[in-house]
Amino acid sequence: MKIQIQPLILLMLSSLSISFGYAQDANKLQAVEILNTTQSWDNTELSDAQNSVNQITALKVIIPPNSSTAVHLHPVLSVGYVIKGELTLISEDKELKITEGEALVELVGKWHKGVNKTNSPVELFVIYINANDTPLTIYQDTKKPH
Repeated sequence: MKIQIQPLILLMLSSLSISFGYAQDANKLQAVEILNTTQSWDNTELSDAQNSVNQITALKVIIPPNSSTAVHLHPVLSVGYVIKGELTLISEDKELKITEGEALVELVGKWHKGVNKTNSPVELFVIYINANDTPLTIYQDTKKPH
């Protein structure tokens, strides 16, 4: 079964924006676009290689204050939304700060990490779009999938 990635991401993020309270009138359904892109956060064009999808995984990720993720990569497409806090994303050649209410497409196949430089936890909602049995994350220090 083939699913077009961009409409799928837009549909999921539109639903996400409603879930996190962007609707101004509780009696009317509203969808506020928070992300519509063909690029990851470092401006790399998304590949058509992932246009055959049969699994979607959604995670809530909490990064403690003054800490970071391990250096890792994602072999699959993923979309992140900051529920709370501020996160600095660092790759080999770019850095990006993302804050509450912002969304992005994660890097695919590139080493990076997320750093919480604040005294409060960062809460993320992440959706991974992949084929069965494809790992969501691979850590640089062990090269093992998670």
